[in-house]
Amino acid sequence: MNEFKLLGRLNWLKIQYFDNGTCMTSIYLGKKKPKTDEYETFPILFFNTKKDNVAERLAECCVQGDYIRINGKISINEYESKDGKKHTKIELIGWNFKKVKWNSELNKYEDIEVCEGEELLETEQAA
Repeated sequence: MNEFKLLGRLNWLKIQYFDNGTCMTSIYLGKKKPKTDEYETFPILFFNTKKDNVAERLAECCVQGDYIRINGKISINEYESKDGKKHTKIELIGWNFKKVKWNSELNKYEDIEVCEGEELLETEQAA
């Protein structure tokens, strides 16, 4: 399978609208490395789809510092630069997200705050 699941802290967010009507939200998600005080940062892209405006929902519902859980896919894109060299770029494309919070009593993260449109997405995925 070509999927990923990440849980981390939102470090940076930027929403963009393109001339063709496409909406994309770019984020950096920070995840603490096990047994260290160091963090890894993952750049992740979200695009609106016909079924879900996930890129816009993310930009509306989340702010820097929020903990979020993300499901998505790994995309490998090959392209040729102007000088004729071939390049490969790996991108993380987010499908959906959930805001979470740490529950110290249960010693785990729990989902919080349902953003508008999430109920529809969850219902469609369960079907």
